[in-house]
Amino acid sequence: MQLVGSDCAVCHRGITFAPEAASCPTCAIAFHLTCLSAPSTCPTCGSNFTQLTVSRAQATTAGHAQAVAWGRKAALAVCLALFATQASLIGAALVGGTATPTHVVQFLISLVLIAALYFGYGWARVWLALSSGFGAVVAFSLAWTASRTGNLGNAFFLSSLVIIFAVSFGLLLFSSRVALFLASQRSGA
Repeated sequence: MQLVGSDCAVCHRGITFAPEAASCPTCAIAFHLTCLSAPSTCPTCGSNFTQLTVSRAQATTAGHAQAVAWGRKAALAVCLALFATQASLIGAALVGGTATPTHVVQFLISLVLIAALYFGYGWARVWLALSSGFGAVVAFSLAWTASRTGNLGNAFFLSSLVIIFAVSFGLLLFSSRVALFLASQRSGA
């Protein structure tokens, strides 16, 4: 609550200096500390405004910690899903005998991007989100083609890639909790 510029609920004079005033979070009123009949007691509702302020600050801190923890889990899930996707694609290329040095370089670049994402680099978040969105579109078109030609095994695999890429895209770009976790990674908190 803004204290300076508010009127004191007891003497009705303006508050000009914040350290000489307080507010009650329950009543949302401001008052001069010198106008109180009892220290830390709201003149309107009688509650201890110091304890209420501390309790709300603790609740806010706890909520922030929970949001960061959820963001950590979601970011880790995205990292693991993207790693598993890249590993399965390079594995399929190696088993099928179609692997080229380009596949290996792509896999290594993906590992660097995934690690950079987990350590909170914003550019990696944007890059992986956009490539996941593009991957979802490509995998969807390939799954559609595979299902139309009767290759249901490939269609199922590609459909699972669509889901992984689409969820990764959504979490990376639109989740405020993931963004909060990544910011905490950058700040070292």
